[in-house]
Amino acid sequence: EHLMKKETPAITKAQTAYKNTVDIKTRFKNAERKIDKINGVIEDVIKEQSDTSEKLTKVEQTVDGIN
Repeated sequence: EHLMKKETPAITKAQTAYKNTVDIKTRFKNAERKIDKINGVIEDVIKEQSDTSEKLTKVEQTVDGIN
């Protein structure tokens, strides 16, 4: 039985690090949702951070309304 071999180059640590490098202009974004079923509260938090600014939005919802 004859098996064909195909060689593929391995990704080096340097190549992996380059792929994961973050440009200074890149913004970091984070979104979270917390659900409290016992108290009937949903809380959303969205945060965006760059080298020169930071934005934060928080929304809380209950059966009585949205804050």
